[in-house]
Amino acid sequence: MNDIVQWSGQVAPTQDQILLVRFLLDDSSSIEEGGNTGAVIEGYNGCLDTMMQAPGKVYVRTSFLNKTGATEPFSSPKGAERLTPRTYRPAGNTPLFKRSAEVLQSVLRNTKRLTQDGKTARSMTIIFTDGGDSRNGGDGQ
Repeated sequence: MNDIVQWSGQVAPTQDQILLVRFLLDDSSSIEEGGNTGAVIEGYNGCLDTMMQAPGKVYVRTSFLNKTGATEPFSSPKGAERLTPRTYRPAGNTPLFKRSAEVLQSVLRNTKRLTQDGKTARSMTIIFTDGGDSRNGGDGQ
């Protein structure tokens, strides 16, 4: 671990490394029903604030369990859209396992591409959720 530095108690990149941070946010109705919408907003925005202070090159990308399709590409934490009660409105089921697998595969592809291009890259995936997989007809896989 001599090639990394400690940053707010967590592992952070050095100046010549790239850190890809992928967020997966649970936007299912149970978040709202459990009164956790504010906690997700505060926690996510706090993570972005912390990422802005990190040394090295940090890029973030955010996905949601229920909002599929095109997502914003990796960007600096300053360029990431912050959550507000207007922009984060949880509703729907929790396809946790399916979406987690998709996001993790994407992170691995992006990290592999960077290392194949000769860059030193690390990745981190942060999942905000309140429970298990509850998608309709889901097989729990």
